[in-house]
Amino acid sequence: MSEIIEPLEPEHFYHIYNHAVGDDDFFKSQNDYYFFLEKFQKYVLPFFDVYAYTLMPNHFHLVLHAHSPASIKETLEEFYKEKDGLYRWSQGKENIESAVLSKALGNLFDTYARYFNTAHNRKGTLFTRSFKRKLVTSETHLQDLIKYVHLNPVEANFCKHPSQWKHSSFNSIVGTKETFVKKAEVIDLFFNLENFIFCNTKPILTIGNQLPKEPFNKPFDLPF
Repeated sequence: MSEIIEPLEPEHFYHIYNHAVGDDDFFKSQNDYYFFLEKFQKYVLPFFDVYAYTLMPNHFHLVLHAHSPASIKETLEEFYKEKDGLYRWSQGKENIESAVLSKALGNLFDTYARYFNTAHNRKGTLFTRSFKRKLVTSETHLQDLIKYVHLNPVEANFCKHPSQWKHSSFNSIVGTKETFVKKAEVIDLFFNLENFIFCNTKPILTIGNQLPKEPFNKPFDLPF
């Protein structure tokens, strides 16, 4: 039975994630991480805001907010002026905004896969099937997801504190440097920086599918 893939819709929050095929890794060097983020900014930022991310050796998590239909249309018009292929590709598509949102992410993953296979003398599929996406259904869900993403390297025993993992948005949010992450919006979501740090550094407890009633006082895990 084929997998039903829900379309991405403008002005919605999504958890975007995927895993390497088999036991492979798709980040093996610092250059790999840098290349992915460079192309992420090229292909994805024109159509999405970034609220959190983490890149692990064999998987990644992105927390994205899709732009409005008007913003997507305006960006496509700018691409037309620059003779970008995405504008021409989008013409005549049904539900053009959803098509463009998916294509922007697909372009990132296709470009990265070609780079990785060349850089590491590899052939074949890099990611498992189509990228996974889950709609974020509430503000609490968004808070929980951001926490989950930042604690992912800790839970995987790559580090003891989120700040020790270089390939996530945690340090961009707590630091003072400019960042493509929606830093102010994320901090506001957790009320202030102190509470953001508290919530995003507490150990996770697995509680299945049940959401806690007090998300800022009870650490937990969700099957994102």
